[in-house]
Amino acid sequence: MAEDFFSDLGKSLTKVTRSAVTRTGTLVETTKLNTRISAEQKEIDRLYLQIGELVFRAREDGVSPDEAELENLTGEIRERRDVIWELKENLASAKGMKLCTKCRELMDAGAAFCPKCGEPAPAEEKNGSDADFTEVSEEE
Repeated sequence: MAEDFFSDLGKSLTKVTRSAVTRTGTLVETTKLNTRISAEQKEIDRLYLQIGELVFRAREDGVSPDEAELENLTGEIRERRDVIWELKENLASAKGMKLCTKCRELMDAGAAFCPKCGEPAPAEEKNGSDADFTEVSEEE
């Protein structure tokens, strides 16, 4: 009887430990992803300021802003935005959530609509659905 108790206790402790390790790993991963997202957003904000300064100086001088420089800055913003979207997809996956296809905000996995913009949630991907299989019966 005592052996069963200690065996069950050992199994319970193992489960709790594994769960804690998993949660800690998820927390570390989500923290890293959030930090990278924040860093990318700060760079985008810096680029917006550069665009504003470029446009302001051109307007002050009575000329049009340099189109090549504007395109370069906006291209870098697009690239960094794409990186943020990829990081958010990884974050959603790590947290067991979904990402809105319109505004790219995280939402609960069971949500039908995005709580931020109201967009219908992306359809659930079904692995191994019944439609993929044909039932075969054996006849004697």
